[in-house]
Amino acid sequence: MLPILRNFDPLARSTQWNHLGRLLDDLWSGDFPSHKIGNIDVYEDDDKLHIDAEFPGFKREEINITLEDNVLLLEAQRNESKEEKNNNYFVRERTQGKIARAVRLPVAVDEKKVEALFTDGVLKVTMEKHQKSKAHKIQIAE
Repeated sequence: MLPILRNFDPLARSTQWNHLGRLLDDLWSGDFPSHKIGNIDVYEDDDKLHIDAEFPGFKREEINITLEDNVLLLEAQRNESKEEKNNNYFVRERTQGKIARAVRLPVAVDEKKVEALFTDGVLKVTMEKHQKSKAHKIQIAE
């Protein structure tokens, strides 16, 4: 006898599998979802690469950015304040400690031309792409 599939939505099912796959990847790598930076966007225009990363609840001075070997490392450290240590929590979901995310850049960038701006919990990193040599026509000698 075959099982009856109720409310079967192939798109929702694939999304569930994507979440499961990401969770397993995180567990394997040691990065647990509760200790990750929020969502990120990576996009480009003609001459720049942009990364927008959510750091909800963090201050600018708690965030570090490192660029090495075409990998952008985003880190934030939040330390528990002394007053909170004696509180009796019923629920405690806000992350204390260090969170990090490494982003392999899809294009080569000029490491000396990187700008970062942090506003309203969103870090915006703008990097200038390496200038590619432009194609030019070569005349064939007669």
